[in-house]
Amino acid sequence: MKVLWFSNCKLSERNNKLSGSWLYSMSELLTRQDDFILTNITVDRSKTYKEVQCLKIAPNFCEYILPGWKLDGRGYPHKKHIQEIAEICHKEMPDLIHVWGVENYFCNLIPDLQLNVPLLLEIQGMHEPWVRVYFGDLSFQETLSCLGLREILFPQLKSIYAFKDGMRKQIQRDMHAFSKFQYISTQSEWVRDYIRLNHIQAHLFETGMSIRTPFWKVKWSYPEDGQKNFYCSAAGPAPYKSIQTAIKALRYVKSFYPGCKLYIIGNFKKSNWIHQPGYLTYLYKLIRKLDLTDNVVFTGSLTAQQIVEVMKKCIAMVQTSYVESYSLALVEAQAAGVPAIISYAGAMPELAENRKSGLFFSPGDYMSCAARMIELIENKELALAISRESLSLVKERNNDQAVVETQIRIYETILADKR
Repeated sequence: MKVLWFSNCKLSERNNKLSGSWLYSMSELLTRQDDFILTNITVDRSKTYKEVQCLKIAPNFCEYILPGWKLDGRGYPHKKHIQEIAEICHKEMPDLIHVWGVENYFCNLIPDLQLNVPLLLEIQGMHEPWVRVYFGDLSFQETLSCLGLREILFPQLKSIYAFKDGMRKQIQRDMHAFSKFQYISTQSEWVRDYIRLNHIQAHLFETGMSIRTPFWKVKWSYPEDGQKNFYCSAAGPAPYKSIQTAIKALRYVKSFYPGCKLYIIGNFKKSNWIHQPGYLTYLYKLIRKLDLTDNVVFTGSLTAQQIVEVMKKCIAMVQTSYVESYSLALVEAQAAGVPAIISYAGAMPELAENRKSGLFFSPGDYMSCAARMIELIENKELALAISRESLSLVKERNNDQAVVETQIRIYETILADKR
């Protein structure tokens, strides 16, 4: 079987610090299978390459890296570059093409190429649900606090209002892409509900989500050295991820346990006022306002092994997002046996059971979130019980064998349907 992927990930770069980490482990699982050949096509977001690069990762695994070409009003590259993409597809002659996500132009372009190959679209996220909760628990006054001199002098750099409006404009593009695919794969019932209720006629599949090896190998234990630490994770500063909820919760935890810390994993690097997003500036202001400067640690983007090192210092993960189509960060915590305090939002209620394999709170309810954090500080036995149940759950749901068998079965079903 020969499968061609279009994705946002450079799979040749193994120490990934960005989103889409499940594709790294999924590609490894698939390319270990007999008679399976994988090709990945992605875009160079670093703008290092001027020409298309082809890299051999393994005998049955290669990757094409496209330059970050300038896009037209439709969001497509120039027609000569589209022809380059089509030529790669014809050269590789795949049995099936799998487009991962609607985050770039691949989702609408590939069906237009009429390649006479079965096409599968993977839904990793959707703009319409993001728009509905874009500001998370930010009040109107707090959204104004995200506007600084940068946004006023350089509106093209985008305020959070502009980002939300930009997302709103992507909704119709999403729907247009969904309508082009006969086969759509999803990661949760929450996403499948959205597809069905929008009358999208497609054969739906459920993808198994794979987990990077370091999270399976870690042996988390409840910190015994007095550390009262927690961590949260997001690819970068976006209000709907609601990192501010965790920060506000930490204020109450600190009133009982002054030495507590919150590690924030992701691209939240402080920079000069021209490059720093207004929302990130707001988070730093909030930390100072709540007297949490010594309690909040921004780690930057981390590799899987570096995340594991943070996990070992912490009592629990805090997942505060207002919308998730799955939440791999939560599942990685479960695989490591780290208890999780979880916002009851999006697909996350599908991933754990309250007071059994996680502790839930209402989105934005930072006082309830704080209460759950304090509960795990004061109730070691509850934390350990959640850890054991999480491990048991994830070993059944996300084990490598089940994940790869599910993915192969999806591909085989599509190919059999097309014969």
